[in-house]
Amino acid sequence: MEPSIPSQKEALLNELKGNLFEYLVGQNLALQKGILSEFYRNFGGELKNKLVQYENWLRNNDPILFKKLPNLASSLAKELTLYLPEKIDNLLVVGKAGGGGHRFKLNEADLLAISKKEMIPISVKLCKAKAFVNTKSGGVKSFIVKYFSNFPNAPIWQEELNEVLNIAFQHMGHELYAQAGLEFTGQFDERWEHSHLPGKVPVEMRPVIYKFYSQVILKIYDIFKIMYGQSQEDFKKCLYPIMGFGNLQIIQATCFHGILKGKKYNLKGVKVFTGDELKQNLKKLKLEKLKADLSSFEMRSDELILQIRVKPMNIFTTPAVKINCSIKEAL
Repeated sequence: MEPSIPSQKEALLNELKGNLFEYLVGQNLALQKGILSEFYRNFGGELKNKLVQYENWLRNNDPILFKKLPNLASSLAKELTLYLPEKIDNLLVVGKAGGGGHRFKLNEADLLAISKKEMIPISVKLCKAKAFVNTKSGGVKSFIVKYFSNFPNAPIWQEELNEVLNIAFQHMGHELYAQAGLEFTGQFDERWEHSHLPGKVPVEMRPVIYKFYSQVILKIYDIFKIMYGQSQEDFKKCLYPIMGFGNLQIIQATCFHGILKGKKYNLKGVKVFTGDELKQNLKKLKLEKLKADLSSFEMRSDELILQIRVKPMNIFTTPAVKINCSIKEAL
């Protein structure tokens, strides 16, 4: 489990704290609803062993977070319980901490509150204060047809986007190889001696990489403008899943933490958002102007900002590019 590269360690930390946070929020909700024994029955054998491993790793690698995480989870659970029926019969962890077996069916849910009358999916997130909260990520080459299929021209726009991506990637390759005194033959091969991470190539090469992503985001922005102009209602409905509401019945709960008196992971606030509130918010949706030389753009409503950002899947030296969708409160 021990990663040797700092970036890998950070990625592992983010995954494990997310898994533990799901569990701790569920545990606190179950305690408040008087169903803790039912909750614990769902965690035995391999799942229990994994959670113990996660706790041990976090205790050794980030003892401050290990100490603060239960308090953050408790604060979010106290707010969440106000949105749930008074009587809950069971509470399941259906996200990664619970094995993730139900996740596809339940969309973005991490927890599932079960009563005799209904099942309520809950999404829980832990995020730095004032930061964007990731809600969806997907490959550029299928993003439009996957999430905007309400529009008949989605397949055509997807083909156009893919063509822009491929041409821009080739242009980037030719420019970077020329700077290295080499000839580009269509792909980054063993002759490429620089890093495959955009932030670690020589400074003079970085504008070429950023131009590649800005060309891709420009095409996505143009497609969004067309869809917004054709039918605002259809466009808004397509935004639900990429804003974390593939199921409008879901309750989206986020706990924000930050630095207080030089110490990390202090509670900065909690935000609970429902599908009905999202629909109401999007009534005044506005597509902001695209700023030059950026790899992202934003849409703004009364309370929320939705950011669409282009970034590499892992490395920039392949045309595998993803779109990150994230939201934050509008100030």
